[in-house]
Amino acid sequence: MTPNPFPEVSSNEELDDVWAGYYVECVGCVDMVPVRPGDDPVEWAKRHTAEKPWHTRFRTTRIVNFSVTADQPGPAGFPTGLFPAAP
Repeated sequence: MTPNPFPEVSSNEELDDVWAGYYVECVGCVDMVPVRPGDDPVEWAKRHTAEKPWHTRFRTTRIVNFSVTADQPGPAGFPTGLFPAAP
């Protein structure tokens, strides 16, 4: 059985118990790879820059997926103004 990729939480404190992914990504394109224990994000960035010399800016990102339940049910349908009517 696969755990829920977006577990429901009800407070900020619960986020500490949710699995977090750690990634290195190139700011110049959509390349993003997970950083596993023992991986060096700087080494990945150097290899990426060797292939694309104009890509020189990177960031590491910690991602925590979660979901919440609305306290009160909202109106049915799409929110007003989300999809304007065609003229």
